[in-house]
Amino acid sequence: MGHNFISDAKTIPLLLLYFSVFKLLNLAYADPPYKFCSNTSLYAANSPFENNLQTLMSYLASNASVSKQYHAYAGNDSDIIYAQYMCYNYITNVNCSSCIDAASQHIMQLCPNKTDATVWEELCQLRFSNKKFIGELDFSGNIPLSNRKVIENSSQYVSVLNEYFSNLSKKAAFDPTQNMYATGKLALPDLDTLYALGKCTTDLSSHDCNTCLQVAIQNISSCCFISRGARLLSRSCYFRYELYAFYEGSSELEIQRGRTWTILKIVLGTCIPIAVLTASCIIYFRRIRRKKTDEEKNHLSFFQELRKSRGSTFAEGNKLSSEDSWTTWRQSLAISLNLLDHAHADPPYRACSNISASSQFQNNLQNLTSSLRSNASVSKLYNTSSGNDLDRIYAQYMCLNYVTHDECSTCIKRASEDIMQLCPEDKEAIVWEEICQLRYSNQSFLGHLDVSGNDPLDNKKDFENPEQFRLVVNETLNDLTTQVAFNASTNMYATRKAAFTNTDTLYALMQCSTDLSPGDCNTCLRVAMANISSCCSASRGGRVLSRSCYLRYELYAWYEGANETSQSPPVPAKSNHRKIWIIIILTVAAALLVVGILGSLIYCHAMRNEREKQNTRIDRTCGGIGHPNHDDYHLPNLPRDGVNDGESAFMDLETINAATGNFSESNLLGQGGFGPVYKMGKKISGSSKSFQLLLLCFSLSNFLDLADADPPYKSCSNNSSYSDNSPFKNNLEIIMSYLRSNASVSKIYNTSTGNDLDRIYAHYMCLNYATHDECSTCIKVASQTITRLCPGDKEAVVWEEPCQLRYSSQNFSAHLDVSRNIPQYKKKDVKNPAQFRLVVNETLDNLIEQASFNASANMYSTRQVTTDTYTLYALAQCSTDLSPYDCNKCLQVSRANISSCCDASSGVRVLSRSCYLWYEFYSFYEGETNSAEKGKCFCMLSISAPKVADVFLKHYKLTMTSLP
Repeated sequence: MGHNFISDAKTIPLLLLYFSVFKLLNLAYADPPYKFCSNTSLYAANSPFENNLQTLMSYLASNASVSKQYHAYAGNDSDIIYAQYMCYNYITNVNCSSCIDAASQHIMQLCPNKTDATVWEELCQLRFSNKKFIGELDFSGNIPLSNRKVIENSSQYVSVLNEYFSNLSKKAAFDPTQNMYATGKLALPDLDTLYALGKCTTDLSSHDCNTCLQVAIQNISSCCFISRGARLLSRSCYFRYELYAFYEGSSELEIQRGRTWTILKIVLGTCIPIAVLTASCIIYFRRIRRKKTDEEKNHLSFFQELRKSRGSTFAEGNKLSSEDSWTTWRQSLAISLNLLDHAHADPPYRACSNISASSQFQNNLQNLTSSLRSNASVSKLYNTSSGNDLDRIYAQYMCLNYVTHDECSTCIKRASEDIMQLCPEDKEAIVWEEICQLRYSNQSFLGHLDVSGNDPLDNKKDFENPEQFRLVVNETLNDLTTQVAFNASTNMYATRKAAFTNTDTLYALMQCSTDLSPGDCNTCLRVAMANISSCCSASRGGRVLSRSCYLRYELYAWYEGANETSQSPPVPAKSNHRKIWIIIILTVAAALLVVGILGSLIYCHAMRNEREKQNTRIDRTCGGIGHPNHDDYHLPNLPRDGVNDGESAFMDLETINAATGNFSESNLLGQGGFGPVYKMGKKISGSSKSFQLLLLCFSLSNFLDLADADPPYKSCSNNSSYSDNSPFKNNLEIIMSYLRSNASVSKIYNTSTGNDLDRIYAHYMCLNYATHDECSTCIKVASQTITRLCPGDKEAVVWEEPCQLRYSSQNFSAHLDVSRNIPQYKKKDVKNPAQFRLVVNETLDNLIEQASFNASANMYSTRQVTTDTYTLYALAQCSTDLSPYDCNKCLQVSRANISSCCDASSGVRVLSRSCYLWYEFYSFYEGETNSAEKGKCFCMLSISAPKVADVFLKHYKLTMTSLP
């Protein structure tokens, strides 16, 4: 037969290769990165602008692991630089971080010395400029790219695609749930499904986003609408369509079907089993041959590790008897396995520049390290420099604060030797030892934040309950970061321990180089936290090695001199008899306590019934006190008791004043349950009995006049909910923890976390008169209360006494919201409401004007107005993210709420989402409470006080006014 099968078999792979190359040629003209470099101005090498640019690129790359879009700036005046990156929403944070890291390098290579440049990678884009562009639309220099292969009969799809792309643009721009990002797919007749994506930078307005995408669509229409795929690269947005699901992880080659895949399946189906069988045979016989050797090596490695972990474990003096050897071997095995759970390698850790230095530089370096070693015995942090011009060298060391000076000195000596060995002849290097770090460079880095090349290390062993553990770690590190960065007394160093379970305690440490500003220290530690979150947040231990700061946590007290294997020593067993006696004693004591309480209650109830039987009617009423201000108070006839007859139960005020010496302090006996108790030193006329009486003057205050309920007050959405264990709930727990940690340093704060549908926005505001400690305590309580009162709600707000806390799935920052305002007021009205309204209106007018439009007031103001009969205290405050006009509008609406419900009340507050308005007759914003009001006394004979008070509280509402 003339057919040559061998020849055909060789031809098939060649055809496959040809088809693959042909498909690749159908893509856009060039692979990313794509660039746009301006020719307007250049910066000089080694200039402040270049230093700022390098710092900013490093900072953006470090943030990309936690956020898919970010903008920042660095420098001042002529050297200021603005930068922004945007990752496309369908990629992971890890891929975003890798993309921005690559883009930050490419932009420096492709646009050297440019002051304005943009680079687009496959999954992200990065831009910097010496001009501020944040929030400004820019579609100049748009770059359209297309697939060379065109759609057949494309004219029939033009109108359909135009409408589809326009709707997608509007969805991205105007649907707030999309966060300026939208994707969609459209089935085209006689063609594959079309997939499209549109995205804007979130600093644009909705209208600017729509404009940018519409311009992008027009650019594509004019160049490449008949192409099978196209993308438009713009500084402010991104638009792309393909005939494959590119944003779902697919590529164009993956959707090509037909004879190519059929042939490939046949080839692979034949070759793979043969290859697997052959490889299995080879591996099997090699393993048999090496089995014995491997076992011997494993045994040797084990005992070497064991000897390292315990030093003299096998010393002759430590030889054990045969019956103890098995137990001891098992304990040693456990110790060795714990050692293997630590980070991948022991210190020192290094980072070298790989740029060779001159011989003079090396001499300067040796002199400098010698100087550092000599200083390490007296200082735990030190920086210096040596040399001139091109051979100048800068150096710094930092020991962790918990070590002694001797330990610091030893560590720096070792580090100075290691850095010379590990990074020989390098112009820049850093080495981290266990308790110190040493760094040098030919560039001045003192006072400059550097988070490039952060190195996270983790314990290989993960925690069994990672979700709960992450919450504890996040909250602990959040609080610790704030303390280290902004508490001046800590000197940028702090430790903290937090109980996780009954047996596990988290020990954490943070430290910054003290040449940093508090803001840079906070940034460094936040980036380190992000490094931990992205790599090893479920690990039992982790540390981040950074040039500017240090973060570490473990489940043992490592900074107190302990090691992991020394934790949780076994507790010796106690006698069972002792436990039994303890249980018996506690049981008997509890039983006697219960019997005693029950007996007391029965006795008190019996005595009360006996007193009630002896009571008789009293003819006099409280109006007999004889003060004109008591006309509005009326007490119905009360039962008379045996001692207090109608002549002596109540008396006029003149008689009481005379009897007590006008309430002289010499007649004051003490403080009773209802107030001060006075001795009456003279006979009371008309009384048939001559005895001394005890007068009780008690202050019931106006507690029944207050609003219906005490805080907290709540408002829950009830129109959307989240489920347990959902990403939204996890984000809510994280953001509540973050708000709690910030409340100790800021009285108003807003933030957000999460992505897309699970994104959550939150805001808290403490009233300005509260201290930072009171604010912190209030927000901690509110963060617990809001999840308890509004469980499962995607939007809620809670008001505590000096603060309020709000979260929502919708962005409400800087948006005025006066819907569902809640007025709270006292039930007691003033006596002259018309005159009172005039005073209140004038006071609130001035107060609202000052809070809204006086920039120095920071949207907070208080006012005190005194008349002949009272003093009015008022407070107004707005959320500082509002404009002055929105603040004014919010407070005016609150004032209207008061007018419509309760403008004659003696105390009112309006609870609003965006502002707070409050007035009282006592100085509530100076720390005084309502109970401080004086003079609200009711006087009676002490023998009748319990009965009268009981009737008051049981049957009547009190409307008390002050005695003079």
